[in-house]
Amino acid sequence: LSALPAYLSGSGAEDVVGDIPGVSSVAVSEHEDAAKTALVSALMLASVALAGLLLWGRKPSAAKALLWVALAAALAVSGLFAWTANLGGHIRHPEIASAAGRE
Repeated sequence: LSALPAYLSGSGAEDVVGDIPGVSSVAVSEHEDAAKTALVSALMLASVALAGLLLWGRKPSAAKALLWVALAAALAVSGLFAWTANLGGHIRHPEIASAAGRE
């Protein structure tokens, strides 16, 4: 749920940093695209977790299987959020982009 307000605040943040010298519109666009991917992935993970909760009392074996799926998905989604955060760092910290060879 915390990903939704962060995503929704993005266009306002883009308006603020868009006029700052040295801010790359390419970096902003890459961060925005990654944020969309991370948000959709988090919402899909939430639906898997909700399905597991709903099945917990009725079909424990199915719920257990969904637990492992949710765990693997949570690790992947965490990676997507880390990637998104890294891309966001490139917007105001060009030293990150140059260290990564992305100038």
